[in-house]
Amino acid sequence: MESGELRVESGELNKYKSLFKSLKSSGLYRSILTVLILLSVTTAFTFTPLYSACSNVRAEAFNGDVFASPYEEECSLALNRLNVLLGYEDGSFRPRNTLTRAEFAAFVVRLMAIENTYSSFHCPFTDISDKDWFYKVVCISYDKNYIGDYPDNTFKPDERITYAEAVSILVRLSGHGRELSGSWPDNYLNKAAEINLTFNIRLSADVSILRGDCFILLCDALMIEVKR
Repeated sequence: MESGELRVESGELNKYKSLFKSLKSSGLYRSILTVLILLSVTTAFTFTPLYSACSNVRAEAFNGDVFASPYEEECSLALNRLNVLLGYEDGSFRPRNTLTRAEFAAFVVRLMAIENTYSSFHCPFTDISDKDWFYKVVCISYDKNYIGDYPDNTFKPDERITYAEAVSILVRLSGHGRELSGSWPDNYLNKAAEINLTFNIRLSADVSILRGDCFILLCDALMIEVKR
């Protein structure tokens, strides 16, 4: 499983994370993230401004990974630069693996840059413990109401997450999930298409999403305007 702690952390990195977080509600956010991602994907391993602290980690990645498209590979690079995608201990991202609920919780919490803002949290789930790598991110995702639980007070961290579920969560996080007409999942999928969240990836609603598919969704989520 992906490590539950950030591999790289520095004061400089935190400063820019805070900057991007504060700009999410403004038009500048999209422009800055666009520049950052374009610089990341076009300069590959040599990109150093702003996220130079991540360069050594990125150089060790792609350990046997097989990507479905150049864009999927580029997104993995950009997300790794932003510390959303940390990868496995062997340096791989495993884009062809199916995505679990725990892994998606980690991606979402890091995407929102709130992992290190929590010193205490409530976690009611009976099927996880504080020894699990994902314990903190799952608890935070529950506290922020990003990902729900099951009626029996379990989280089912190893359960696969579907395309419709992942898209719906990202639509809600972007602020575009309020007062949608119609029934789930069509209402969320239609909204996602409208805001270009799914411009680069369209799958059947009930298909188990792959990690690589999620890389594309997360990358595109950074490019849509957040609605407050």
